Amino acid sequence: MGDGRWEEGSLPFAKDEEGVYLVVKGGGGGVVEWGEDGEEEISPSFKSFLETYRNSLLGGQCELLEGVGVMESLSSDGK
Repeated sequence: MGDGRWEEGSLPFAKDEEGVYLVVKGGGGGVVEWGEDGEEEISPSFKSFLETYRNSLLGGQCELLEGVGVMESLSSDGK
């Protein structure tokens, strides 16, 4: 994926405004952020990614951006 091509079996499921994708890597390789600068693993598995995201939502650490419709983590000071 770092060379500009998708690995077989990988599944992109989200993209931010800068063109960085969230991708579930093929073969159970976890979830990575993938963009121009290559890839960075952010979770060891899709299940772990979803659990962490759910916990952020339930803990009030996210907000809905009007007109965009996405959830975004708030900074630690709540701003």
